Amino acid sequence: MPLDPVSPASAGTPSWSPWPTALHDARHSGASSDDGPVNGTVRWRRRFEGPVTPGPVLARDGTIYVASNAGVLHALDPATGADRWTVDAGTNGNREWAYRPDGSLRWTFPRIITYSSPSVTSDGMAYVADHSGRVHVLRVSDGTEAAAYQDEPPPQIWSAVAVDRGHRIYFGTQDGQLLGVAPNGSVLDVALGGPVDSYPALTADGTVVIGDRSGEVVAVG
Repeated sequence: MPLDPVSPASAGTPSWSPWPTALHDARHSGASSDDGPVNGTVRWRRRFEGPVTPGPVLARDGTIYVASNAGVLHALDPATGADRWTVDAGTNGNREWAYRPDGSLRWTFPRIITYSSPSVTSDGMAYVADHSGRVHVLRVSDGTEAAAYQDEPPPQIWSAVAVDRGHRIYFGTQDGQLLGVAPNGSVLDVALGGPVDSYPALTADGTVVIGDRSGEVVAVG
């Protein structure tokens, strides 16, 4: 059954790379400005050493980066699916890793075990939280620590950190709190209904939206 006609305009906005980040862009829209396949021809298949739950990303030169739950990062040739290089960093380890496009190690930073994905700002700072309740602010260029934040008593942080224009950070904790910390150390603290496993989102009008394990979604302005 044919679909109703849709606008000829592109569903997504052009990007410097076909799929540079999770769900395509900083908005995680999942919408590309390029055409998808129509013939269903399988070009290649790969089986990794463990389940693949994170989504792949594509670099400007077409290299496909994808990791398995066994802790191995693969850089794949887009034409064949063959490995250009692999890195076995292990899973839920106690270090943060940064790699160059050729697979060589750029830097590594020691930290407590974390489930949190780094959030990276346009001025080259990476924010990553850990199970000790500490948020590390790392310089992307060399991996040195520019700052760190920790509430008392320190709660476990599993979620990623959202960063606003003024470098205020927002994150959920395993003891059911939404915390917001400004560079001057002032803290926003809102009680939620349950532990937070997911990441918060920031709206254009200055609202934080966050969900918790109890099934509640809270908007905080």
